[in-house]
Amino acid sequence: MAFENPRYDILAVIVIFLILLTVFVVYFPLASPIILGMTLAMVLYPLHQRFSQRMKESASATLITLIAFLAIAIMLYFIVNILLSGSSKVFQMITTIIEWLGSMGNSPLPGVLIGTALDTIVTTLKQFLISLLVNIPAMVFFTFVFFLSVFLFLLKGPAVSPRNPGCPSGKA
Repeated sequence: MAFENPRYDILAVIVIFLILLTVFVVYFPLASPIILGMTLAMVLYPLHQRFSQRMKESASATLITLIAFLAIAIMLYFIVNILLSGSSKVFQMITTIIEWLGSMGNSPLPGVLIGTALDTIVTTLKQFLISLLVNIPAMVFFTFVFFLSVFLFLLKGPAVSPRNPGCPSGKA
């Protein structure tokens, strides 16, 4: 049975396309933490299977998610600590260079040029820190989505994955 008016078909296709485009634009930013969470869950799944032999699956998924959170938090702490301890050495080097240039009687770089360069560096750092502070809520939300996806993929991963016919009993 053919439709009498093809304009309605084209209108339906356009509306469906616009709805799909809107969904893609709205949910695309969530794709990266979900994909990263799924990847980490796939790596941690053998550990989850071992823990599930001794405890409930939900407790195992929770424990592994907390261990992953603590491991990532400790790594971030050490990275920030190294960067902050190294920043003092950078400021010492800059101070040494400025003193060295000042000790040269006739400096090849005038003080105004050095002051302008330092002001530019400070302004750039301020802008970076402000943008970092503004993005903290988004980072917290993406972190929540990441660890939620790790937990859910550990807990319900085999139910979501396609069946692999090569595995015994059809389990992935």
